[in-house]
Amino acid sequence: MVLPRTSANNPVSAQNGSGAIAVLSDIHSNWHALQAVLEECEARGVKRFYSLGDIVGYGANPSECLNAIRALECPAVLGNHDHYVAFSTSTPNLNPMAQAGVEYSACMLAPGQRAWLGERPYVIHEGPATLVHASLEAPKEWIYVLDAASADACLELQETAVCFNGHTHRPAIYCRKDLPVACDAGPLRFRVPTEGRTLVNPGSVGQPRDGNPRAQFVIFDPEEMMVELVRVPYDVTSAATAILKAGLPSRLATRLLHGR
Repeated sequence: MVLPRTSANNPVSAQNGSGAIAVLSDIHSNWHALQAVLEECEARGVKRFYSLGDIVGYGANPSECLNAIRALECPAVLGNHDHYVAFSTSTPNLNPMAQAGVEYSACMLAPGQRAWLGERPYVIHEGPATLVHASLEAPKEWIYVLDAASADACLELQETAVCFNGHTHRPAIYCRKDLPVACDAGPLRFRVPTEGRTLVNPGSVGQPRDGNPRAQFVIFDPEEMMVELVRVPYDVTSAATAILKAGLPSRLATRLLHGR
């Protein structure tokens, strides 16, 4: 299933050029989705990138995705699946599908690739932005930021105007002056208020979970302090077929078709 490109879902962005930064999270070995995102960035003239982790896990092409992110030479933080793959660990809270993806990725990556993953930091401060996979509250504990209360704990520790996080596979924006407020993160552009703090989740490149199967990422303009949520169609059927051919659980394939 190749989803059609439409101007409604992919508005022309004013955030083109070398100053804009594409913020990618939760690629999860989905090479088909990552290729579509990189092509979209090239078309927009975006040449700078941030990676929020979970490059691997779940999908069929961990090596291709990891090599592509490494080639970008961009700031990249460690995600929980990256951690499990790099250090050959699991957790009692990891479901069987996730564990299967971790074991597959670990087998498919060379020792040097796994070592590179394991060297990624948990938090990066980059100009006006902070990068973390889950939450600043406890970066090594992989806390999900799913509501204003959990966002508040992250925003309280934030030292920059904007922080980018992933992990939930759902785009979200939280702003804080006195109390955090959740903002609708549909297809939109949002100016980060410099007088407060904003937490932005770009959603997932490779495994969206908000009911929209298109690949998700954010374009950030640090000069204008503007963020734009972008959704890109890709060949979802081929990505799902690759998962089945790899012998991974069928649920990992079917969920891509529905964005769940």
